[in-house]
Amino acid sequence: MADLLIKVSNLSKNFSGVHALSNVNFEVYPGEIHAIVGENGAGKSTLMNILSGVYRQTSGDVFWNGKIVHFRNVKEPRDIGIVMIHQELSLAQHLSVMENIYMGNLPKTRSGMIDYRQLKNNAIEQLKRVRLDASFATKMVNELSISQQQMVEIAKALTLQAKLLIMDEPTSCLTAVETEVLLDIMKDLRTQGVSILFISHRMEEVFRISDRITVLRDGSSVASALRKDIEVNEVLSLMVGREYSDSQVHTCCANYEAEPILKVENLCYGDLIKNASFELYPSEVLFITGLVGAGRSELIETIFGGRKMSSGKIFFEGKEVHAHGTKEMMELGISLVPEGRKIQGIFANLSVADNIQISALKKFSKAGVLNIRQLRVEIKKQVDALRIKTPSVQQLIRNLSGGNQQKAVLGRCLMCSPRILILDEPTNGIDVGTKQEIYRIIDRLAHEGVSVICVSSEMAEVLSMADRAIVMHEGKINGILKRDGNLTQDTIVKYETRMTDCVQAV
Repeated sequence: MADLLIKVSNLSKNFSGVHALSNVNFEVYPGEIHAIVGENGAGKSTLMNILSGVYRQTSGDVFWNGKIVHFRNVKEPRDIGIVMIHQELSLAQHLSVMENIYMGNLPKTRSGMIDYRQLKNNAIEQLKRVRLDASFATKMVNELSISQQQMVEIAKALTLQAKLLIMDEPTSCLTAVETEVLLDIMKDLRTQGVSILFISHRMEEVFRISDRITVLRDGSSVASALRKDIEVNEVLSLMVGREYSDSQVHTCCANYEAEPILKVENLCYGDLIKNASFELYPSEVLFITGLVGAGRSELIETIFGGRKMSSGKIFFEGKEVHAHGTKEMMELGISLVPEGRKIQGIFANLSVADNIQISALKKFSKAGVLNIRQLRVEIKKQVDALRIKTPSVQQLIRNLSGGNQQKAVLGRCLMCSPRILILDEPTNGIDVGTKQEIYRIIDRLAHEGVSVICVSSEMAEVLSMADRAIVMHEGKINGILKRDGNLTQDTIVKYETRMTDCVQAV
């Protein structure tokens, strides 16, 4: 045990009788990158919160350098070198980078004033370790991109002499280029002897960078192995508790002989959307992809009425939509699941039931009287059909995992019996098991006659699920590709980077 940095032994955590963790075991060695993987609700965040002092375990032990430690608050793990970087970054937006890095430990002059020269020099040294140049020291945090803020969080952790850095979904909001930079920094830290414990749903990253992988399922550790001794599909099967298959889950049932249910002509929104035109057919699963900043979300938000179009026309079942707002679009039978579920999707202080029913109250009312019994039956149907894991529908939705929150938002839209369902990055930040469930839901809806528009950054998702795919570049539709025609990874990359001229699916 002397060679171990940290050992977790039979760790358990109960919340009001509910087992969040049950006999979790794993070890982390010095200078090791250790991935913790599992489905949403498997207990990953609870585990990290215990190790960072947010929660206290119900039973079990944590050994640090061979000695048992009991954390009573978040300060105690920091004092010995355990630092956690949360998925929601905690920097003070209106302070400078250098002030954030040394917050609580600002260098002072003999007179007790802040020594800004020393502060800047110290910050520059830490920024070098995360590949940010000296100019960043004096910048305000709110001027930085999300990826740059994440680097500042890491620099801040290093000033605390971090021996174990805990990272929760560190790449979830980063572009591919930004992700590469972060992974390189993680490798640098490993070389410097820093151990990293990180949560990720992205198996490609896990198998590229980790030395060891621990799998959680339903609150228990079901496997812990060196990366070289375990295969990707084995990890995925352990996560979901059954043999995992990544085979195609959607079969095309679009009716291209029928009239389009939705037609968009020369749609413009400022400089962000430029003359977008396309059709959506009954039972079609239409994906919209492209690089970050290409205008994908802006396009669907404009169609849904969340943004006022500058020019263009929208037709629903052959008739032009003149009153164009979210209320009017919902009345037509168009529903939207937004990208940022925590900000735009859920009502955090309301129950699961309230979140699911909130858009459908009119549907279950007659003469101003709400049919509560029927509403409860329909809510239960959605919870069961979507496999939402919750102790009760009266549970506050903020207490659910991200994947279950996402399914609850989807359930809210389905309560309205949509003709068209629009999904913006529906699988971002959720585990592979929940992804497969969402794919099957999309396939089922299409076969039931619902038309689906889905914005996605995941190439594998587009290739396996799309009947057709719109590829955007700098606010323009650069290509519309069809599954049985030219929908390939190479073609998508060419159109999203403007390496080839616009093409329409045939």
